[in-house]
Amino acid sequence: MSALRKLILGPTAQTPCRHCGLAVGVAVGPALIALAPCMALVVFVLMEWMRDPALMVASAVASIAVACALYLFWVPLVRRQVTHRAAVEAALRAASGAKHQSPD
Repeated sequence: MSALRKLILGPTAQTPCRHCGLAVGVAVGPALIALAPCMALVVFVLMEWMRDPALMVASAVASIAVACALYLFWVPLVRRQVTHRAAVEAALRAASGAKHQSPD
């Protein structure tokens, strides 16, 4: 999955996995925690603890960069598709078989 696709993928959204075809999404708890730097900045600005516009802009850029890095490298993908165990195992076998096949 591309980095942009994962960043767009929210806690309630799902997308098909490229390897097995089953629906995947991001874990809700870690996704919300990854947004903590941005939420903290909003609190600081609303409470007027930060008043300098240049500092607000610099802090916004930094908090968005930290939040994106956390979201990309710390928030795991989880299976979202509810299906029979046998179907999941078959999809995983098909995905692992596709990795080992060479293109003709």
